[in-house]
Amino acid sequence: GQIFSFNQVVGPRTKERGYREAIIFLGGEEVLELGGGICQVSSTLYQAALLAGLEIIEVHPHSKPVNYIPPGKDATVYYGHKDLKFRNNTSDKLLLECLVADKEVWAAVYKILGQPVKVYLDGELLQGPLTPYLTKGTVYVPLRSLAEKMGFYVEWVGEKGQILLKKNDVQIGITIGSS
Repeated sequence: GQIFSFNQVVGPRTKERGYREAIIFLGGEEVLELGGGICQVSSTLYQAALLAGLEIIEVHPHSKPVNYIPPGKDATVYYGHKDLKFRNNTSDKLLLECLVADKEVWAAVYKILGQPVKVYLDGELLQGPLTPYLTKGTVYVPLRSLAEKMGFYVEWVGEKGQILLKKNDVQIGITIGSS
């Protein structure tokens, strides 16, 4: 199966690529460096890969405890030196999704179902096609992709558990959660 490399996908953490300075652990000390904090994303993705049963090829713990994830569940990355790598050891095509919003990090691994589907709105074909995926026994079409193809800006409002779709003077709120 295909091997996912966090550093290969994310690339170098440089100012030109939009990274800012934040705390990293270097030689047991806390120092400011571009891309500090990115381990919150790699650690969250690591947990998603573990929950999906994917084969972990490479993972490194931090040299000191971090406050955002329990010990042993973290995955430090440092471009060119420490990476998070895992293999798709399933017979399925997988979709990895990460979202950073409202100071929270979310990651998921989805099983892709068959061929992309065409999506119609009021009988009109939207730009597409979109690839449906399966998670916890339910089939989904990626909302963000669908909304963006319709020209909406997508915003996650974490404290309300809501996705806002915005376009010109139109705003649609979709609440996520149980009824």
